[in-house]
Amino acid sequence: LAETCRYRRINVLPYAKETSRLMANSRDLDNLPRKFKITFSGCGAGCAQPYINCIGVVATSRKVGGAEEHGFKVIIGGGMGWESFIGQEVFSWVPRDRISQVCRAVGQLFRDHGDRRDRTLARLKFVVARKGIGFCRDVILENLRGEGVVTDDFETDPVEDTGVPYPDRPLTEEDPVGTDGKVTVRAIIPKGELDCFSFKRLAELSEIYGDKRLYTTNRQNIELHRVESDKVKVLKEEIQKLGFATEGSYGLTDIVPCVGTTYCPKAVTRTRDMYDLLMDVVKQPKYASIRDKVIINITGCPNSCSPYRIADIGLRGTRIREEMGSVEGYEIRIGGHHDRLGERVGDYKKKDCTEVVVEILDTYMANRQGEESLADCIKRMSNETSTKEVAV
Repeated sequence: LAETCRYRRINVLPYAKETSRLMANSRDLDNLPRKFKITFSGCGAGCAQPYINCIGVVATSRKVGGAEEHGFKVIIGGGMGWESFIGQEVFSWVPRDRISQVCRAVGQLFRDHGDRRDRTLARLKFVVARKGIGFCRDVILENLRGEGVVTDDFETDPVEDTGVPYPDRPLTEEDPVGTDGKVTVRAIIPKGELDCFSFKRLAELSEIYGDKRLYTTNRQNIELHRVESDKVKVLKEEIQKLGFATEGSYGLTDIVPCVGTTYCPKAVTRTRDMYDLLMDVVKQPKYASIRDKVIINITGCPNSCSPYRIADIGLRGTRIREEMGSVEGYEIRIGGHHDRLGERVGDYKKKDCTEVVVEILDTYMANRQGEESLADCIKRMSNETSTKEVAV
């Protein structure tokens, strides 16, 4: 929603494209130690998950002499996988005309200091953890100055954001209306599985009602943008004919599983089966009031392709030993958000996981205050109390 989101400080899409162009054309960055991920978010809500990527760029605003000025906060060193890290702020303010060069300078940091001997350690997150954010900042600044980029106006002290207030979870808003007056309509794709016939029909619907494009989200759903308000009802009816819900994105019934053992040789559990078991739970009428307050992610191994550590409820596949052999199980975490990791509740056999999730949801409903999400409820309560209360 970068181009039309009502909460954006600026449209970050052109900056993302320019950064992509610069990085791809930088021949000296062709051989980085391993993959290198960059995301751009239009405001502090962090819809692009800036804290779990190598670089997270977040648009911000400030007042200078009574005038509003736009720039970026830069976070580096985040990542999930078998060892997870929440990114750290390297700059609180970077002028927007130099953000691409900053990303290039971070790439140079990774190139020169990333681990090339051990693939499991070959990510920027380990560089930041090993060297420290201060060292990384100094190297980035040295790289920039070496290429003639002015850095005197970069900030590291806290900068107060003066943009319009934004909700904690903007993506839960149903059929959001953009600054262009047009509507975004969503198709919720169960398990992220979409056959070619449905995909073709969604493309046709975008040709008829939208901007002739389909957009994928980080919850494995499809969006149609720039729909006229008087066409929303008929478009949603057409999407529903395909068997896809059009409401509930980024909510309790929008569970995201990785592919699990269905397709992946690294997985140890059938995440699709757990998805089906949990859907029977979350669709219960008693949870109607928290439909937009909880997200659930399921991953089949520690690689965390569905990032379970930053979900309100996260399940990570494991094997649990029994007297004879082992059975499928899941580590369950609670209280994760895009900028913090969830707390570990415990490891449970597959057959017990639904009971644990029910206990978590019921305990949350009994303890929540106002409109707080499950993650915010856990944050408010002491971690010791929260994990003990939901443990089964």
